[in-house]
Amino acid sequence: MKVFGKAFLGGTVFAILMFILVSLFAEGMSPVETISKLTDHPLKLVSLLQMVVVCGLVFGGFFALIAWASRRNKERTETDRLMREYLEKKLKEDAENGK
Repeated sequence: MKVFGKAFLGGTVFAILMFILVSLFAEGMSPVETISKLTDHPLKLVSLLQMVVVCGLVFGGFFALIAWASRRNKERTETDRLMREYLEKKLKEDAENGK
């Protein structure tokens, strides 16, 4: 699975757990009460799903950006190493031909 998909799922799970944990500790309700309170009206359910999806998108986008930057840095490092080897080889050839 791609980085975005994994991070999206992680973000949705994080959002759901945060809703449950906040209601447990801040409001003192059980998880069953929390879920029933958040889903008792269709608009509340839509709002909850919207918040979960947005949280997943934020997590997915952030971690995809980090993965892209890491991959780009790795490619740049590899290119720099190859260019350095090539230039060292050329300098040795020029030094040998100049003698």
